[in-house]
Amino acid sequence: MPTEQEWTEIARASIRELIGDRRAVVWPEVVALLAEPLGTTGRSINPLPLQRARLQMLREHELTERAGTTRGGRQVVTITLPGTAGRTTTAVAARKRLLYSRYLGWSAGTEAKPGIIGPSLERAVHASLLSAAPVVGYKMLNPSTGQVEVVAGVTLFPPYGPLDNAFLWQTWDSGERVAILVEAKNLRDWVYPGHPELYQLLAKAAYVASANPDIRVVPVLVCRMAQKNLFYMAKEVGFHVIDTKRQLISFRGHGDPDAEEKLAEVRSELGFFDMLTHDGPHKLIANQFTKTLPRVMKERAETWTHVGSLFEEIYREIIAASTTRDRDHSKSELRDAIKQINDLGLSW
Repeated sequence: MPTEQEWTEIARASIRELIGDRRAVVWPEVVALLAEPLGTTGRSINPLPLQRARLQMLREHELTERAGTTRGGRQVVTITLPGTAGRTTTAVAARKRLLYSRYLGWSAGTEAKPGIIGPSLERAVHASLLSAAPVVGYKMLNPSTGQVEVVAGVTLFPPYGPLDNAFLWQTWDSGERVAILVEAKNLRDWVYPGHPELYQLLAKAAYVASANPDIRVVPVLVCRMAQKNLFYMAKEVGFHVIDTKRQLISFRGHGDPDAEEKLAEVRSELGFFDMLTHDGPHKLIANQFTKTLPRVMKERAETWTHVGSLFEEIYREIIAASTTRDRDHSKSELRDAIKQINDLGLSW
C-alpha cells in the first residue's frame, strides 16, 4: 500500500500527464478522471492526495491557474501546464470555462432559473422512499413532497431549516419507534468526515433526539460520492450513508429542449460520466431503504443515542467555522470526545 508521500507523487505524475493530454482542465474534471469509478484512467487516486499534489505543483510553478469570466458572468479557473500557452490551449480553456459554467448553472442556478441538481436527488430519494415505505412499513411524515419541519412533535425551525425527508418506523423485533431523518446532497465534491454539510444533518438529528428522548433517531445522508472514512465514522457515531456514485439530474420543467445534448457535452468533455438523467425511484436508493437500512437500524439507533446525539454544540461549531483550520479543530474535539465514550481507535 503506497504511503501518503507516494500517493502524492503518483497524483503529481497523473495530473501532469492528464493536463498534457487535455491541454486545459477545471479541477472537478481532474477529480472525475483520476479518482472516480467511471473515470477513464483507472488510477483511483482519492481527492485528498490529488489536492496535496495540486498545491505542491502550484507552489513549485508546475501548474498555471487562470481565472476567466464566462458569458454568463461566472468566474471559472482553468489549469494548464507552464509553457503551453497558445491558440489551441486558449481555445480549450475557454471551452472548459463554458462547460463548467453550464454545470454551475444547473447546480447553483441563474437569475433566470433555479438550480436543478440538488432538487433532482431530493426527488429521487422521495420517490424511492415512497416505493420502499409499504414494503418495510415506514410512515412518511410528508408523502406529498418529502420536506419536513416537524418530527415527533419537535419543530426544526428555528434553530434549523427543514429536512429533505423523514419517516417513522416501528421496529419489527422490539416495537420501538425510530425516526429516520434524511438529507440529500447532490454534490460533485466527495463527502469526507470533515464536510460541513454532513453536520447540518447531524445537528438536526441531535436536536430532535434531545428534544424527544422517547423516540430513537437515525440520521441518513444520501450523496453522490462518500470517501471510505465516512462509512467508518457513520458506524462509530450512529448514522447511515448512501452514496449513489451517480449524479442524478432531471430536466423536468427546465424548459430547455437542448438540455440532453448539453449534458452529453458536459459528460464527455469534462469527464462527468456519472451525470445521468433520471426521474422516479432509483433502484440503489430504494434497495438501501428496503434492505440495508432495516438490517443496521437497531445498531445505528443505539449508537446514535449513546454517542452521536450528544454533540449538537460541536456540530454547530463545525457548521459555523469560517476556516478549514477552525473546522478541523472542532472535528478534533469531536473525535476526542467520542474516544472517551467508546474507547475506540477512531479511523476517521
